[in-house]
Amino acid sequence: MAANLKRFLQATTELQHPYKRVEIFFKTKRYTTLPLQYYEDDSAETLFYQNLPKENNEHVICNILQGTNIVVLFSIDKLSYLYLSEYFPNARFMASVSPQVECLMTKVRTLHKRLYVNVEATNMEVYCLQEGRLLLLNTYDTQHHTDRVYYILQLWQSLQLSQTADELCLVGEPAIVEELSTYFSDYIKHVNKFQLHEALGKEKAYEVNLPFDLQTLLACE
Repeated sequence: MAANLKRFLQATTELQHPYKRVEIFFKTKRYTTLPLQYYEDDSAETLFYQNLPKENNEHVICNILQGTNIVVLFSIDKLSYLYLSEYFPNARFMASVSPQVECLMTKVRTLHKRLYVNVEATNMEVYCLQEGRLLLLNTYDTQHHTDRVYYILQLWQSLQLSQTADELCLVGEPAIVEELSTYFSDYIKHVNKFQLHEALGKEKAYEVNLPFDLQTLLACE
């Protein structure tokens, strides 16, 4: 991975200029969350491997989510981390779930429960929140609507969400979201194709076709 990354950076002219600010996102399933009061810098790896199996040559990174009591721990390839840190000395490393959790917990408020599903071609990230509290965060490998529907309805049942009062919010690739939304009309009353700028009561301040994690990052600035 590190060798491919090095070749990519050296071959990409746009990345060879100095930048005032660099943020590096990682799409990964190797993350876990914990309350801020239980986090200590020198115990990051211990806490991380209590929830995930250990792998060789990886570096554990902490994202402290502003305005919440949540810490996201995630891992990346150690050589890739060292190379990126040297190439971008002031870079901030983030798991793609981090700005989504921060934004949904601090910017979007609702009394009833909401299950947010960020759908992409090969996976979906799922968040359940109520009154600014995070009830669930997980990522699933999914490539077919049958799997997506199965996971979502299983989660809906296990979280004891109401079919009439609570809400399913779908975001992600528009074509996938559009088709997926039609599967739930017989099971869930409130299903919507979630638009972040509308939920925040703002005009479009960015291109809404940006990936949802980037939208939430911009919204939290």
